[in-house]
Amino acid sequence: MSQEEPDKDKPGEVGFPSLSYSSIKEILSCPHKFYLRKVEGVEPTTSPAMRVGSAVHHAIATWWKERDIGRVADELTTFIDFETFQKAWPLVSRYIAELGHLEPVLIEQELEKEFEGIKVRGFVDLVLPGDKVVEIKTTSGGASKFIATAHADWQPAMYAWLLGWEEIAVEYHVIDTKRSDVLVLVSERTKEDIENVENLIRVASRIVRQGDYPAMPGRQCQWCGVRAYCKFFVTR
Repeated sequence: MSQEEPDKDKPGEVGFPSLSYSSIKEILSCPHKFYLRKVEGVEPTTSPAMRVGSAVHHAIATWWKERDIGRVADELTTFIDFETFQKAWPLVSRYIAELGHLEPVLIEQELEKEFEGIKVRGFVDLVLPGDKVVEIKTTSGGASKFIATAHADWQPAMYAWLLGWEEIAVEYHVIDTKRSDVLVLVSERTKEDIENVENLIRVASRIVRQGDYPAMPGRQCQWCGVRAYCKFFVTR
């Protein structure tokens, strides 16, 4: 983030340093939520499942950088509480046992591109030989449910857009937190998918530049992490 304090009276003129996949997705889902988090600085609440997912990602990232299971365990115990560790560690161990032998050519690759005066960035987990991007996902809804919706995930297409590619192959490493299973799913994104992503980025960047962040109340409000600070939230 910028070292300067944002002008909260004129959020559209702040000039956010960058927009990521998660922030763009948030803007498109509910601009006011983005406003509360990124302009007002509200810290969202997190569920136990979200903390486990974050811990798993952190541990796996450590594995790819260190390739030392003991180092992964040490890092994880300093990062989370013991209860979360007990839930996350079996998932991490299963992942390493099944996929820890892979030889990525790039690890945690940061991507950045300027678009209409705003920087757009991405953070690729891994890149395998042949320019195959790896996305590591955790799900509590079952791997089969993830498979059914994977085609709608536009994050890989955003990576391709940032890289200037016309197509991209993605290998999902899906960790089922309930069954402790690991699934590998290969998918592709086309030139049309990438063009659609540019349109989504354009919409989000214009909302930020205009500084108008309307609320979009709906079912998602029930599990929104900043609902306690939102004047539009109504208990249903």
